[in-house]
Amino acid sequence: MVTPIASGFTSPRDLLEKLRRDSEKLKSEVNKDNLFNFVVTAWHLGRDWIKRSAIPLPAMEAERVKMMSEPEMKICGDIANATKHSARDRNAITTNLIHHPPATFGQAVFGLSHFGDGRGTYTLVVGSTNYDLDLWRERVLELYEDFFQKHGL
Repeated sequence: MVTPIASGFTSPRDLLEKLRRDSEKLKSEVNKDNLFNFVVTAWHLGRDWIKRSAIPLPAMEAERVKMMSEPEMKICGDIANATKHSARDRNAITTNLIHHPPATFGQAVFGLSHFGDGRGTYTLVVGSTNYDLDLWRERVLELYEDFFQKHGL
């Protein structure tokens, strides 16, 4: 039996569903695998899958280009390409992930209560701009959800 290279992914909608799953995984556990899967799916969904899915209307293509130029999407491209190719693009801005551990008091960690979720927080530092990882992840999803809804994809 021959398995398609795309492993069952045949449309932008399939990749949007994957992005949602990747988002949930990244939300529940921040690690390099989950971050990589999220940014690669997010970047290539807009850069390749939507662009090549059909002959887009000029307005749809203009909006896709605008969406891909949003700072949150550029971060996806920077991380995806730097990881995939083991080097950043010439014009890419350096992106770093910083973990802020949960608050502690003596030996006790405040977590799983109104003090937090026990994992601390994560910040993406892009040049001189800081992005809360959760807010950034949610914004990337929001950009796609809005785009898909508006264009009936």
